[in-house]
This record gives sequence, structure tokens and C-alpha cells, in this order.
Amino acid sequence: MPEWFITFNYNEYGRGDVEIHNNSLVSVFAKARTGSISHHGNLVNKIMPGIWTIRGISVDTTERAMEWETGFGWKVRLWTPKGNWSRFLIHPDGDKLGRRVGNGTAGCIGTRGNCLDLRYKIDEICKFQDQIKVYVNTPYPKD
Repeated sequence: MPEWFITFNYNEYGRGDVEIHNNSLVSVFAKARTGSISHHGNLVNKIMPGIWTIRGISVDTTERAMEWETGFGWKVRLWTPKGNWSRFLIHPDGDKLGRRVGNGTAGCIGTRGNCLDLRYKIDEICKFQDQIKVYVNTPYPKD
């Protein structure tokens, strides 16, 4: 069975697309962002390029920055390219609730909307694949 993987390629403003791939097919697609824009107009606090990994299913959360609606949020942990635990996550971007308007994320990959299709697909893949590679602004396998 071919391995599933995720890509997230962002621009100079930290905005981009999260895509779940299987071979050349994109199974799930979501708009997302990372980091924030400084007073000087530079992208700061972004996730660094590299091949990160997901090693487990998502969990529910009510952390304010990760809620899509009051009392509802989810997150999944990203492990560093060197295989270490990290504070970086994929989660809904809580800005919809107006709590951090325009500030962006602290480096996590924050999705627009609740992106439950993304969450459920990640959880489904984790049932039969030990880890999911996440290619962040780095080349990924192509057929």
C-alpha cells in the first residue's frame, strides 16, 4: 500500500495549503497559515521547512487559539525533522472568534475553518500507518 503524506507550502505571509496525498492524488485540501506578521511586515514565528511527522491521532481541545467555535477545537502534534517532540501542531486557527485578530499562529499550522475532513483523514491514516510525513516548504515525493 502506498504511503500517505501531507504537504504544507506557505508563502512570504505564512499562508498556504495543507494537502493530504496518496500517490499523485490529493485526498484532502485545506487553507492554512503559520506564524505572524511583525510590525516591519516580516513573517515571524513560522514553522521551519523540513520533513516533520505526525505520530498519533488528533485530540479535542478547548484551548482558545484552537477553537473553531466556543468549546470546540482539535489538534494533532507535529514531531521535528530530527524526530523530537515539538510544541508545533496542526489545528483550527482560533482567529475566527476574534480573539487574536490578525496575529496569526505561534508557528503551528492553523487551518481556516474547522477542517474536520482533514482531522478525520489524519486519524484514519494513523490507524494503519505508524507516522505521517509532513513536508513543510520542502520537496516531496512525486510519481
